Amino acid sequence: MISLDGSIGGGQILRTALSLSAITGKPFNIKNIRGVRKEPGLKNQHLAAVNAVKELCDARVKGDNIKSGELTFTPGKVKSGNYKFVIPTAGSSLLLLQTVLPICLQSKKQSKIEIMGGTDNPLAPGSIWFSRVFNFMLAKLGAEVKIEITRHGFFPKGRGKVKATINAVKEFKEIMLNERGALMKIDVHAVATKDLAKRKVTERMIEGFKKEFKTKEQVNYKTGYIESASTGCFLHAHVRYEKMKVGDTLLGEMGKKSEDIGKELARKIKKLMENNGVDKFLGDQLMIYMALKGKGNMKVVEITGHMRTNAEVIEKFLNVKFKCDEKNKVIVCGPVV
Repeated sequence: MISLDGSIGGGQILRTALSLSAITGKPFNIKNIRGVRKEPGLKNQHLAAVNAVKELCDARVKGDNIKSGELTFTPGKVKSGNYKFVIPTAGSSLLLLQTVLPICLQSKKQSKIEIMGGTDNPLAPGSIWFSRVFNFMLAKLGAEVKIEITRHGFFPKGRGKVKATINAVKEFKEIMLNERGALMKIDVHAVATKDLAKRKVTERMIEGFKKEFKTKEQVNYKTGYIESASTGCFLHAHVRYEKMKVGDTLLGEMGKKSEDIGKELARKIKKLMENNGVDKFLGDQLMIYMALKGKGNMKVVEITGHMRTNAEVIEKFLNVKFKCDEKNKVIVCGPVV
């Protein structure tokens, strides 16, 4: 039984443990779940991830209830198939998908996953970032995943819908991401619910972005007004390089001008482009795939505490060791000698 201390981080510890427990067949016990958070214990989105993985691998679980601070998870055999999961709040559907993706990719047959919940949340990967940036990098690892955001879901009601068709992968390609290569294109997406159309929210976010983002490179701008159960908007931008994509998303906020959202995201993207390497969100999510391959290395914009914690959890399940070169901002994964 693998023992984990959930007080050293947030929900990512649990999600990584669930993924690797199902893949390796190793049971785990986690105490002090999200112990450092203002509201510790399992919330709806974490419990939804537990229930999803439980269903995928016929696991035996103790402590699977809201606010639970301890969980024991004993996996069974992973089953490919068609699954539907529901988060009864605006909790992130993409974080749940992040949890089940490596399990389905390591199974024997194709799986189809449908998740209802939030699609664009603070402190979680955005819908376009996940489907266009993260999935682009998965394809480079040899994974065939089709991701569709069929309905966006914002706080507080959520009710968005994400669909994924996941083909099994016999073996991942090694991650060797030491440079971005030549810049190829820049895409910017402004999305808002239809009730914000009269205020021209998407147009104003783009306007703010353009004022702050001065470049000779071609930028492709897209705007769209959508149906959703709750009012919301976001601005997303990503940069396609020869060897990778990097990007970021900003959600609209009450009392914050649409133009200011555009300006703030433009500053973030400019800073991201000044560096060479994988963005911190992508780096964190690629670590589990490096470990499943057993080796690899990548240069990142920033080595975060989140990454170091993720490495600790992964090393408990797989026979690998991570080295974080703080000076050169490189993460290396290799077998335990």
